Amino acid sequence: MTVQWPQLLADWITPEATLDNWRERLAYVEAGEAAAIAELPYVKGLAVIGSVGRADPWPLSDVDLLAAADFWEGHDPEDLLRAVEKQRNDRLHDAKVPNDVEVGNWVVLSADLAAAAEEDDDAFYRRVRHRHWLGIVFKSAGGRVAKDFGGCMDRFLDRCNDAVFGDRFAAVWLDTAIGEAGRLLARAGELVGQGDCPAASLQVLRAAIPLGEALYAVWRRLPQSLSRGVTRLLAAAAEEGDAEVAECYLAAARLSPQDVWRRFTAAPPAGKRERDVWYGVRRRAGEDIGELAATRDLLQLIAHLAVRCDCRPPLPEWLGLAADAGEARGQMEAAEQVLGRLRRAREKLAT
Repeated sequence: MTVQWPQLLADWITPEATLDNWRERLAYVEAGEAAAIAELPYVKGLAVIGSVGRADPWPLSDVDLLAAADFWEGHDPEDLLRAVEKQRNDRLHDAKVPNDVEVGNWVVLSADLAAAAEEDDDAFYRRVRHRHWLGIVFKSAGGRVAKDFGGCMDRFLDRCNDAVFGDRFAAVWLDTAIGEAGRLLARAGELVGQGDCPAASLQVLRAAIPLGEALYAVWRRLPQSLSRGVTRLLAAAAEEGDAEVAECYLAAARLSPQDVWRRFTAAPPAGKRERDVWYGVRRRAGEDIGELAATRDLLQLIAHLAVRCDCRPPLPEWLGLAADAGEARGQMEAAEQVLGRLRRAREKLAT
C-alpha cells in the first residue's frame, strides 16, 4: 500500500494570493456561505463557529458552520450537508478562493440541539461525553448566530461559552482523551512486544491526536486550528510553564529537529512546495515562525490526516513511523509522560 503526499494547497495558491485582502475575502465567504446554507429547507438553525466565529482567523481559515437540521425526504441531514459542502467548495475553488466552508463535521438534529440548550447539567454533560458533542461545544465557544429557531441556537452558544472553561467540562474532556490515548498506547505496547515496530509507532501517532487536544483542557484554552500546527501548542505550553510536557509531546509525535528534517527529506517534491507556500503565508501574515517550525507543523498536519484515515503499514517514511524497537519505545515513553500529566490534572479536578 502506498500513501501519496496529500496536496493540501491548490497549484495556483501563493502567499501573495492568499494574503490579498484576506480579512475582507473571509467576511465575503462567510456571509455568502452562511446565507446559502441557512436557506436550505431542512436547516433550522445555523451558527458561525471556530476561528472565524471567534473573530480569530488567519488567511487560510475554513468557515466552520454549526447546523441544526432535520431529516429531509428520508435523507440524513449530515449526508445532505456534506454534498452541499462539496458543491459550495467546488464553486469557491473554481473562483480561486483559498478558504473552504466546513459544515458536514458540525451537524446535529435540531431537536437534539434544542434539548442541549435547555436540559439540566447532568444530562448536558452526559451528552458531551460523546466525542462529536465534545468537539461541537469547544468549537462553538465564541460563535455567532446566523439563523435561529425559537432562540435555541443563541441559548446553546451561551451554554457552550459557560461550559468550555469550567471544571466539569475539562474533566469530561480529559476523561475522553485519557481513555482514547490509553487504549492506543496499550495496543502500541502489545505491538512492540510482537516486533511490529512501525505498527506500534502508528498507534502512538494516533494517540498524539487526543493527547495534544487534551493539553488545552489542562490549560483552559480553546484548541487552535489544526492547520496552524504544533507551534501553537508549544507557544501555549511556554506561557503555561509546561515546557517539559511540550518536549515530551514533540518526542511522541517524532517532531524533534532531527526527525523533522529526516522525514522532510523523504517527502516527495509536492511536499516541498507545500512547505514553501505554508511558510510564506505564515511568515508574511506576521507570525513569528521559522522554516523548521513551518516544516514541523506541515508534517504534523499530514500525519494527523493520514492516521485519521486509518492507514496501515507499510507507510511512507515522512509519516514518522519508528524503524526499530528503540525508537518505538522512545515514542511510547514520551507519550506516556504526556498521558501522566493529563491523569494528574484529572485527579486534581476530582479533589
